[in-house]
Amino acid sequence: MADKKGIQKLDEKLIETGIIPEFLRGDLPLVHRKMNSILKKTGAVLSDEIFDTGNEALRKWLLTLHKQGASQEKLTGYLRCGLAHLNYDYIESQYSQIGIEDLVTRTLLSLKKRKLHTTFFKPPQESVKPVKQDKAAPAKKAAASKKIVPIKKDEAAPKRAKADKPAKAAQVKTKAAQPGNTLPKSR
Repeated sequence: MADKKGIQKLDEKLIETGIIPEFLRGDLPLVHRKMNSILKKTGAVLSDEIFDTGNEALRKWLLTLHKQGASQEKLTGYLRCGLAHLNYDYIESQYSQIGIEDLVTRTLLSLKKRKLHTTFFKPPQESVKPVKQDKAAPAKKAAASKKIVPIKKDEAAPKRAKADKPAKAAQVKTKAAQPGNTLPKSR
């Protein structure tokens, strides 16, 4: 876990260099507390596996904030701050004796070398869907996509009647013309 003095210096450098916007200065302790709680379970030495686990946990937390409506700029700042914290802890765990200034400098160099200082938070596509869905929503969508256009009786009836009458009349005449057949009685 990172010490408070070193993290404060790191935050100052992140803001000075423009990696994190100034307006997030007050929110950064929240990110560091979250990162400390994530890394608390890992022990003193931060390995590559633990770095990746911390990165995944950070992104899950940011996804939760995204679903709650946090802005893209804020989430990107939190992501960069969290990644800087992970780098800081990683470098600190690799050296037995290192000064705070040197640690902060190495952290910034590591961020830039890994190109993490330009990272943006982008939610996965599956998280773009609404959190709660109505159970009837798929049925409503299916019904809306199948538009049934009613046929007006005025349009359909005359066409059928005209087409049907000559055929029936021809059948009746042919039957009547045959010997022994009589015309049907009208009702």
